[in-house]
Amino acid sequence: MNHYFSKSPESRHEIRDIRFDFAGQRYVFATDRQVFSRQHVDDGSRYLLDTMAAAERNLPEHEHMRGLDLGTGYGPVGIVLAKHLNIRMVLSDINERALALAAQNAERNGVADRTDTVLSDGLSAIDGDFDIIATNPPIRIGKKAIYRMWQDAVGRLKPAGRLYMVIRKQQGAESAVKYLKTLADDVAVLDKRKGYWMLCLTKGGGS
Repeated sequence: MNHYFSKSPESRHEIRDIRFDFAGQRYVFATDRQVFSRQHVDDGSRYLLDTMAAAERNLPEHEHMRGLDLGTGYGPVGIVLAKHLNIRMVLSDINERALALAAQNAERNGVADRTDTVLSDGLSAIDGDFDIIATNPPIRIGKKAIYRMWQDAVGRLKPAGRLYMVIRKQQGAESAVKYLKTLADDVAVLDKRKGYWMLCLTKGGGS
């Protein structure tokens, strides 16, 4: 069976444009069959962006930082962060169709110069370390795979780097917090909204 986390979707194309407003800026994204949330930007991603924008607002300038949108889909989170925070972003996904859309969407939303797309299963094909990693994790791949991905992500954070994620309570938010606390001392629930938990793990400065 093909899923949005399949590497090479085989269903026929049905490309459409969707609109998304964030912080007074309109974005237009092309979506297609077999990509995550193709009808609209999902609530979890919207809440994650709201939370990250508030959390990062008073931190040092971002133009010298490097961020990763892990499991970018057609790119909404990474593209909005690239524009809103003026940060260089890597957009990664295992889904070839989604990643091609992410590259197109970065171009049409004016952040192609601040984004790179990388086809990767988790972090396996991604080079370097990051100041910020954002993820709306593909829960359907299973807890074991998700936890391994988070462990790998923490290993790619720079000292004081931050891993942001959104996860629904009914999909294991409480157990996710417990697991993340085995990876770092500083794990915070930044917000809870309509069943979604927005989490942030901050890597120790000496790690």
